[in-house]
Amino acid sequence: MTTRRFLWRWRTGWLVVLLAPLICWTQPTLAQSNTAAAYTFTTVAGYSLSDSSDGVGPLAGFNQPGGIAADTNGNFFVVDEQNFTIRRITVAGVVSTIAGLAGVRNFVDGLNSAARFYSPQNLTADRSGNLFVTDWNTVREVSPVGTNWLV
Repeated sequence: MTTRRFLWRWRTGWLVVLLAPLICWTQPTLAQSNTAAAYTFTTVAGYSLSDSSDGVGPLAGFNQPGGIAADTNGNFFVVDEQNFTIRRITVAGVVSTIAGLAGVRNFVDGLNSAARFYSPQNLTADRSGNLFVTDWNTVREVSPVGTNWLV
């Protein structure tokens, strides 16, 4: 096992802190549950092949889904990183592209598929329903305008 040493310069000399063993050995215990209840994992949307199709549940396709956020209505929003789009998953499991055009990369503000993302990765939602997306070296706002989305 490789041990990483982080060095800090202190007035009295060098202080060596060995963090790798602490992180490696304590992290799994934090992830363990103290209950005997079984967990069920369910695929909400997408399947194992890369795609950009909208649809319900496994009929929808993603190409490297990244950041995810939820709004106050129970919808999820997903950054589809390699399709350069923002996708919405409704409570009913319907996936739709709300901003960007699959496979087309650029920095363009616009409405729905007229907007372009260069390298979207993470997002968050505020209480008003606006999304904030990290896109390369920028943070972009995606706002609902009626049934449309404006970047």
